[in-house]
Amino acid sequence: ISDVVKKEIHAYVRQVCNKYNKVNFHSFEHASHVTISMNKLADLFQKTSNNFISDVEKATHVTLKESSIYFALVFVSLVHDIEHTGKPNKVLGDIQHKFYKKYKASCQEKNSIDTALTLLNQRKYRNLLEAIYYVMDKESFEKVLKWAILSTDIVNPVIIQETISRYNQVYKSNDSSPKVYDSDSGVTQLSDKLESDPTQRVAIEHAIQITDVAHITQSWENFVKWNFRLYKECMDNYENRLLPDPSVTWSVNQTSFLENYGLSLASRVHRIFGDGIADLNLIDNVTANLRRWEKEGDRITSLFISGYESHDRERDILLSCHVYDSHTDQSDVESC
Repeated sequence: ISDVVKKEIHAYVRQVCNKYNKVNFHSFEHASHVTISMNKLADLFQKTSNNFISDVEKATHVTLKESSIYFALVFVSLVHDIEHTGKPNKVLGDIQHKFYKKYKASCQEKNSIDTALTLLNQRKYRNLLEAIYYVMDKESFEKVLKWAILSTDIVNPVIIQETISRYNQVYKSNDSSPKVYDSDSGVTQLSDKLESDPTQRVAIEHAIQITDVAHITQSWENFVKWNFRLYKECMDNYENRLLPDPSVTWSVNQTSFLENYGLSLASRVHRIFGDGIADLNLIDNVTANLRRWEKEGDRITSLFISGYESHDRERDILLSCHVYDSHTDQSDVESC
């Protein structure tokens, strides 16, 4: 990469950073966390990309073997919540926000896609754009961007159903082997390969979905930190009379999310990517956080409530959550 392109990357990241709103959860810090997690995921695939045991296993890894798609997914991670308001899409619909009026369903995700591309297409980034399109055609880059970012609207039941449906089309049986698609069938354009081989979209969507909630697959301390930030964002909506009081059901809802969404997602991701991501211990880590939340969730929720009401510093609230640490079912876990 030339020095000119490096400077444009730095400038683009700064501009993206400035476009993020100062909200509690869907912030630039969250985007940075997702980006780091995605980069680690990509690194694991680069290390194992030449060690496939069979053509069946290779089929599940075909997408992330493309270095251009590594870049596209890291780019997605950076921009996926740009201009997020800190309010759910449903709330934006209720208040007839400009994003909802323009895009309707998945309005903030669609706005993030358009904003990221609008910024990138500025003349001052022409060398960066040329470098991207040198290794990945424009159609493919934008396709990966749209597929990935739209799949992060996990509150939208249609998005979740369609994502799982595509997964099930590839993994039709209870066997561990996916349906194999011929990646050497004469299709040369990456954009055509993305359309002709559904394993690619399945891998792209699940890679961003798992990194978007990476905190649930990481250490207990990291999980609690981001859980509290989400709690604060929900409370801000409640105090503005946009949502019901989240504190009433917070503890049970986190258990439900980990059990019904987190474990299911981690299991699908493990089935898609196999031993290539074994070092992340995704299923074990989600399970460990779930089991510990079942034991300590009520206590921690009460600390969230009292700390938030008292306007205590986040650091102090989190310290109080970890004072009670005499027993733990979770040793040091790998970060995604």
